Amino acid sequence: MKTEVILTILNITIAISSVVISVLTFKNKTKQTQKAEGKNEGLIISDIGYIKACVERLEKTLLNVDEKYHTLEIRITKLEEKIGGN
Repeated sequence: MKTEVILTILNITIAISSVVISVLTFKNKTKQTQKAEGKNEGLIISDIGYIKACVERLEKTLLNVDEKYHTLEIRITKLEEKIGGN
């Protein structure tokens, strides 16, 4: 009778231990997954920020080129007027 009680307690302890281990493993895997997803999200946001900065630099460069083209166009027009007037 004493051995049956000991075996029953042992079986219950093993069952509870396996459930606890399963829950802890699940929580650990969930944390690792969330950490990896957060890291990937951070990389994507960083890449988007880099692309945005590049586009802004290109826009500034394009505006400078457009201004220089407009200035050159005005100078050429003035030269054409001067040459045509003589």
